[in-house]
Amino acid sequence: MLESMRRDGTLQEFNARYKAGRAAAIAEGKGYMGFGIAMARFKKALIPLLMNRPPEPGRMRSIFEDVFR
Repeated sequence: MLESMRRDGTLQEFNARYKAGRAAAIAEGKGYMGFGIAMARFKKALIPLLMNRPPEPGRMRSIFEDVFR
């Protein structure tokens, strides 16, 4: 599934959201989770989708919001 997300640009969006969140935190003088933690949260959020069905395009946005809350 991650390979499919790499090909369709979903992981690129994930990386962009991570970089934006990290830059915003740094600008405010705050800490931000490491990339490994963000990826672990993303994979954990994907488990229910893997058990039921592939994610719909709009569903990924809510998963990103859960990961980067």
